[in-house]
Order: sequence, then C-alpha cells, then structure tokens
Amino acid sequence: MAAGKSSGRGSFSLQDILGEAVSTLGANPLTIGTSVFLLSVAPTMLLTYAFGRFREGYYGAFGFAPGLVILAGIAIFTFALSSIADGAVIQATLARAGGRRASFGECLDVGFSNALRLLGVTVLASLGMAAAAIALLVPAIILACSWSVARPAAVVERLGPTDALARSQNLTRGARWKIFALLATFGVAGFIVRSIELAVSGGALLHVAAWRTPAGYVLHALDATLMGALTRIAYALVYEALRASKEGPRTDRLEEIFA
Repeated sequence: MAAGKSSGRGSFSLQDILGEAVSTLGANPLTIGTSVFLLSVAPTMLLTYAFGRFREGYYGAFGFAPGLVILAGIAIFTFALSSIADGAVIQATLARAGGRRASFGECLDVGFSNALRLLGVTVLASLGMAAAAIALLVPAIILACSWSVARPAAVVERLGPTDALARSQNLTRGARWKIFALLATFGVAGFIVRSIELAVSGGALLHVAAWRTPAGYVLHALDATLMGALTRIAYALVYEALRASKEGPRTDRLEEIFA
C-alpha cells in the first residue's frame, strides 16, 4: 500500500498499514532504528533505571527532594528526545511514501526543528488522556484514537499543539474503530514481545530488576526499538492515508516540507 491511497472517506486497510509499516522499516532500518534507539529507547531505559533506584531509596548525595527534582528534569529531557525521534521517523516514513529514502541527517533535522511542537502535543495529549482516564476508561481510549495522528499533522502542516490535536480529531472522524484496532494490535503485540523478553531474561512483568542482566538490557532494547519504530511509522501512514482520502493527494506539498 502506498500511503495516501484509500478507497473512501476516512478509509484505510489495517492490514495494508501494518504491511507498509514493516516495509518502511525494512527499507530504511539504520536511520529509523538508530533514531528510535538513541533518542527514545536508550534515554527511557536510563530514566526507568533511575526511577527504580529512586523508588528503592537510593538518592545518592542529593537527598529526597533534590533527587526528585533531578529525576523530573531527566524525565522532561527524555520526553524532549523522544519527540525528536517522533519527527525523525515521520520524516523517514513520509519521504518513502513520496518515493525516496531519507538520510539520517535529514531525519534528525526534521526531528530537531519540530521538537517543541511535538513535545507540546505529547504533553497536552498525555494530560488530556490522564484526566479522561481518571473520569472513565472509555473516554481516554476515545481520545487516544482521536489524537493518534496529531504528531504527523504537527510536522507536515506546521501546526501548534492545540491545532494539531484538533486536526487529528477531524481527520480520524469516521475511522476511529480502525485506529482502535491498530492500537489494540500494537498493544497485544507489545505484551507478547515483552512477556517473551521477560521469560528469557528471568524477570517479572513490569519489574525493573529484569533489566539488570545483560540479556535483559539487550532484549528490551531490541523489542522497544522495534515496537517504537513500527508504531511511529504506522501512525504516520494512517495520517497520510486519512488526509489523502479526505482531501486528495498532496505530493508537492510533502516534497516542499521535507526538501
């Protein structure tokens, strides 16, 4: 499936999105995999390890309150790096949809130039879904589906966080059951991969100590990089498919943005 080809308003094939996501990763594995690992997986693993140590009462020479502030700073920095990874993978995905192979430098440039707007989208979406989850689970899932293509919209259309969320809500209208199926597919796949990882490394589910072995670190890095890459690619493809199905092809505009 070429991104953007669809049979009708709000229409796309879940099978084709997944297949194209795998093909996109296979066509540019070093650029996409390196971006996801260096900018998202590795910092998140370090953050998780630091949080585990903090929870166990290890504050170093800082004490509890300063240690908590430092941990919060590391978390914000980690989210910022992950936003750069989002932009890099969106660039690689839509460049391939336009018929070319994006370089690592090109993807990083797009990631850095869109980092603030992507971080804003992440923060606003996370706060909104957290508030919805406190009220009721179902609205949080609806928001997750409604806002699923906000990041590619922010990058491609140069939108601020609130406009990107509104744009995503508009594009996903009529397609949210399919997006929910995509979200559920990745959730189940992630759970299966994570269970295999923990079984091999001898850890317990959601237990950070499982990473404190060489096998645990390597397996987690591999599965997190793979799943992180595929999910980012898939939602970028969904964005382009929905946008094209409702508004028609816009290849020239994509070439202008990603040149």
